[in-house]
Amino acid sequence: MSSTIATRKILSIVLSFLICCSSTSRGLAASTSLPSGFPSGESFRNTFSVDSSSGALRMSIPVPLPRGRGGLTPQISLEHTPSIEGLLATGWDLQLGKIERSTKFGPPSYTNDDLFILHLPGETHELVPISENEYRPRIDGRLLKAVHAPDNSWTVIDPSGTQYRFGITDAGRAKNATGTFSWKMERVRDVHGNIIVIENLSGGDIDVRYVLKAGLDPDTADLQEPLNFAYQARLRMGERPDPSSDHRPGFPVERKSCLKRIEILGQGHLIRAYAFAYTTSPRTGRSLLKKIDEVGADGAASRTWLSFEHDDEKGTFSAIPLTRPVPDGSLWGFRIGEKGEVPIDQPLLAMTSSSWTQNGKTVFWRLWPSRIFEVRGTSSASCLLSSYLFVDTAREIPVPLQLSNAQAEVFINGKKIADPQRWPLSQGQNSVAFLIQGTGSWKVEMGDFIPRTNSIGYSLGVMPILVADFNGDGRADLGGQYEGRIQVSLSRGQSFEEASTWAQGIAASQQVFPGDINSDGLADIVLVDNLSGDISVMVSKVASFGQPQTILNAMARTGNVSLADINGDGRSDLLNVRKEGDAFILRIFLNRAAGFREGGSVRLEPGTGFQSPSFPDLNGDGLSDVVFFKKESGTLSYQLNLLGFSASRALEKLEGFAAGKDILFTDLNDDGRTDIAYFEKESGAFQYRSWDPRGIFREGTVAIPLLMAAEKKFFQFADMNGDGATDIYASILSTDGKDTVLYSRSGVPDLLRALKNLSGGEVRFRYKYTPDIAETKMPVSFPVVVEETLSTAQGDRYVTSYDYKKGLWDPLERSFLGFAESRAVGPLGNYDLFKYHQDFHRKGRVFYQGTFDASNRLGKESLMIWDVLRPLQNALSVGIPVVSREETTLIDEDGARSRTRREFSYDPLTGLLLEERDLGEVDPQNGEDTGDDLLVKTTEYANNPLKWLLGLPAHESLKDQNGRTLAEVWFGYDGGTPGETPDKGLLTSQEVLNVTGEVHETVREEMAYDIFGQPVSAQDAVGEKDRVTRDPVFGLFPIFRTNALGHETKIDHVGVGSSSISPQEAPWGAPFRTTDPRGTVRQTILDPFGR
Repeated sequence: MSSTIATRKILSIVLSFLICCSSTSRGLAASTSLPSGFPSGESFRNTFSVDSSSGALRMSIPVPLPRGRGGLTPQISLEHTPSIEGLLATGWDLQLGKIERSTKFGPPSYTNDDLFILHLPGETHELVPISENEYRPRIDGRLLKAVHAPDNSWTVIDPSGTQYRFGITDAGRAKNATGTFSWKMERVRDVHGNIIVIENLSGGDIDVRYVLKAGLDPDTADLQEPLNFAYQARLRMGERPDPSSDHRPGFPVERKSCLKRIEILGQGHLIRAYAFAYTTSPRTGRSLLKKIDEVGADGAASRTWLSFEHDDEKGTFSAIPLTRPVPDGSLWGFRIGEKGEVPIDQPLLAMTSSSWTQNGKTVFWRLWPSRIFEVRGTSSASCLLSSYLFVDTAREIPVPLQLSNAQAEVFINGKKIADPQRWPLSQGQNSVAFLIQGTGSWKVEMGDFIPRTNSIGYSLGVMPILVADFNGDGRADLGGQYEGRIQVSLSRGQSFEEASTWAQGIAASQQVFPGDINSDGLADIVLVDNLSGDISVMVSKVASFGQPQTILNAMARTGNVSLADINGDGRSDLLNVRKEGDAFILRIFLNRAAGFREGGSVRLEPGTGFQSPSFPDLNGDGLSDVVFFKKESGTLSYQLNLLGFSASRALEKLEGFAAGKDILFTDLNDDGRTDIAYFEKESGAFQYRSWDPRGIFREGTVAIPLLMAAEKKFFQFADMNGDGATDIYASILSTDGKDTVLYSRSGVPDLLRALKNLSGGEVRFRYKYTPDIAETKMPVSFPVVVEETLSTAQGDRYVTSYDYKKGLWDPLERSFLGFAESRAVGPLGNYDLFKYHQDFHRKGRVFYQGTFDASNRLGKESLMIWDVLRPLQNALSVGIPVVSREETTLIDEDGARSRTRREFSYDPLTGLLLEERDLGEVDPQNGEDTGDDLLVKTTEYANNPLKWLLGLPAHESLKDQNGRTLAEVWFGYDGGTPGETPDKGLLTSQEVLNVTGEVHETVREEMAYDIFGQPVSAQDAVGEKDRVTRDPVFGLFPIFRTNALGHETKIDHVGVGSSSISPQEAPWGAPFRTTDPRGTVRQTILDPFGR
């Protein structure tokens, strides 16, 4: 680099250094800011962004509030996160701050071993204990400290010394006899005594008050009196049309209300209000935010501030026929009657117990250890057994029957065969009817190829094809058990691959269930041996199943076995269900990762005639509930899971639904709750009921495009194409082996599609689902933004598109670590390529960025080297991610490269930047320093750890490669000398030394503040001083401004002092009139919006 260029570079950096230093000076505020309307133009774009590391739509819409004293102003923002049930509606929340116990890994233990989550407006942190009662964020980028006090409140302190208090009153805590689940933020107080009060009122409203009167002490004043404060924000709640509840804390945490209105008041006078309007999703029944109206100070003037558009179409399906890719087993059904009185065409019952009684006759069955299937009767009777047999090729199979006092007739695919002991079967599924005419005491024995019974409780039909995500790509696959093998056909999205064998050696006595045993998101196989009662597990290895490992001995010897998540930890637990009279005994075995542990048993009594229970998640809280069904009357008897079931809690009932029908459990409307449904073949639709916390079941209908309404079908439900919506696999019981997959065409419901502002601007979003992202294989599916279209009121339109690669899921953390690569393409075709870290502490942080034009020519690339500091030896999980090196390369049109480099050093305990080395231009190939343009900036800090005042610069210097000082700045705080320990952190002096050649020039500025931390005077380098005088009641509003010559300007505010304008005419506190030193009066006429 030439000396001239180097000199210019040094001068430029010194100038930037000096400007940066001077910007830390606290000038005098021009006036107290007022709420402004929703931003238009470019600032509209700034309210949302697409996080290109995760594809998430980040949207934070601040509710404009008057500026508080000393800069302490509440943060009230509408935060958008798809699918959450927030304070507003689905996908929208308003987070004022709270700390809660995490349920990510299961229910809380209500000990200090729990993981605590800190929520602040716009940010969320996992807290890690570093001592008995002190915590730090696991990713510590903000230097926050949290303390859990003996009185069960929390205090969080930020580096400015501001304290955030949580759960200081009973109203701020969600708790039961076991412990406290969450603590709401109720106070914020800075080092100057400025305070924000957040009060949770008994009716559900929330009151936010700030700027306490100047003469009142926050420790002794009545903080519940609104008129003791300048400002009040009242969040008014109303009844929610779609209430929800969560039982994972161990007690019901219910959300029955939603935000209807925010009123911003000044001394009781309306400044502005925001009214929230909602609509109902036709698909899920959930509330969706429709628009926000802004109301002026007169309470009458109104305008639409924002309007929203969500997906509002009902779920529809496309039917794709396919040849069954995997085999399936079958169930036996039966009917008993007098000899010669059993019609073949009447409905059969499922074999789910060891004896059947019907029409006064009893028949017994058992599977012997010798794998002989025996059926016997004690009196003259007819018994019809019927099922379906699958064979992969057409063949005749021998059936060694041993008949005692009985005759047998066999019907294959509706035709009677001549020899009952030789069965001609067609390729695929074959219907089999086996009619036994018994005389006296009779017995029939059959070979072990006969299909086994099933303990799940389905009626006659094909045993369910296993539909689950076996390879962890976010799409449900198909599995089947045949001739001792488990075969799997992987989903390709809209089709399935050819089946392959994932396991062998499955015994004929073993039933197969899919379930996630190790919580890695992949479906494993649970084997239930009907002879020994042993339970074994084969863990998915992505392309095969591991060897079976016995986890429980003899557990299934009596009763039926079910899989369910009883404690909400994401792992499948086991239940043994045994019937005693009209009661059912539920014996629970909890999956504790290291093994299964018995979790007790409970006796539930639904009444007479109920089938063995099922375990759906009715309320969508991640806990499996229990449901009994009485087919004859269509009665459902259920109990919600409160981290367990109890005989002392009465079973609730739903009467008269699905009488005489076979019920199914699935989420048909994609609202996150399991519905209770049946298929009505006459209409070709599912009729369903969806649970509602108000104690009712909402009705719904989902039509499906199946033409075979008269045929017998067996349905399985899962997301097979990875779009986040429920698809349907319909097994058609016919001999051709043809089935139908019904793919939902709707995707994740209720997604935000567009929003508009009051200026006519609009932004629209288009999504894609993670299983369709290149080189991405995760056991979860969620939408990512692939296009945003911004339109202005003037008709301009700007389209930005995004694509992603290599998404990564961390099964141990149960969290998404982002994409390894993404690309953002601008309206003109130019694009940026990003590469990201994918470990826990550095996730989402860019280590490479390349800028390309529309012809794919690289014009610029940047490289960032990230390190993770470990500040605490007793809490190594706490990490501070920092950039240690940054390089930028510019490539001109001829391909010539120029490369620059900077290096950074940090304090290992706080992560504060200590030194920045700017190497200037370096070798374009190896990055080594080649010139004499090194600049080194060092920073020393004046910290006060006792008051948690951190990051205040005390001394900064800039030196060249020879160690020659080019500039220095000294900072003094709270009237002290540079380097002295600060007490409040107020910058009161700043001295700048600028060296040009042999000339040393020193410039000093001084600032003074009131007791609330607000600047009252500023003295520049030549000794001239500006002053400001604020109102005596609140110490907030600047009523006089005096310049260095002593000239005074008076400022009048609406409703403050002797104001001549009523707060009903314009917003309270708004500046409306100035009187300059000559006596000239300038008055602004304000409308109800303060314009």
